[in-house]
Amino acid sequence: MTTFLLSLILISIWVGFYQLVKQQGRILLRLDELERGATTPDHHSARLHEHAVFEGLPSGTVFPGFELPDLSGKTRTLSDFRGQRLLLIHWNFDCGFCEAIADDLARLQTGLEGHNTQIVLLASGDESFNREHAGRHGLESLILLLKERETPEPFEQQGTPVAYFVDEQAQVAAPFASGADQVLALARRIASG
Repeated sequence: MTTFLLSLILISIWVGFYQLVKQQGRILLRLDELERGATTPDHHSARLHEHAVFEGLPSGTVFPGFELPDLSGKTRTLSDFRGQRLLLIHWNFDCGFCEAIADDLARLQTGLEGHNTQIVLLASGDESFNREHAGRHGLESLILLLKERETPEPFEQQGTPVAYFVDEQAQVAAPFASGADQVLALARRIASG
């Protein structure tokens, strides 16, 4: 029995370590790309810098439409939300940065709803995985499930979390928020009015 318990503990530690190494690997690859851009001759560096610093869609631009299933399997489109403001967040509960702000976003839901704004997580993973993790954090936001080929264009080639705030006419209403700090700051600004 002790050997079995010890084995389970070791496996759990290994899985946690693997997830940490995987996440840190993405960060190191990104840093390596930025470093290569800094040492590239000038005629190439502008292009690399453009790629490295994504400005997002300009304010006033209509956010491209999408069709994605929610956790119940119902297909949702952007036009389903006309008349409502949305905080669209590219999300992944396996991402440590997303996990780090999940509780804060859950606490901001009431303030956002008071300003006619709904959080919509465009999330990786399956229905049960997302339902379990959202419940653990008290996130009652709508979750739409992504597959690689279905990721809305403004979120393609972007990590998680990143967000757009769109108005009642589905137009971008604030600068693109990239990273946990910026996403949470954007949510706080909207919730405080």
